[in-house]
Amino acid sequence: MRDRNRQPELAALLARLELGLTFCHLACTRRDVLKERLLRDARKVLSSALIFMGSRAFAVDGVEQIKEAIDCLQSALDDGTKKE
Repeated sequence: MRDRNRQPELAALLARLELGLTFCHLACTRRDVLKERLLRDARKVLSSALIFMGSRAFAVDGVEQIKEAIDCLQSALDDGTKKE
């Protein structure tokens, strides 16, 4: 029952991480956007996701999904920073 109650939180967290990836993608592919702002917003998403994950208990499969999304966002941020 407890895991089922965490599903909306998990979905929201994964959606935020996906948004962070979108920020990185836009920063790296569009010339008409403020790259620094998008990358800063993506870093904020990553930071808040790490804090949120540490403050909640998710099922093992949820934790794996979150870790995968965090790794993906961190990689995109690393790539975006290299292109600055």
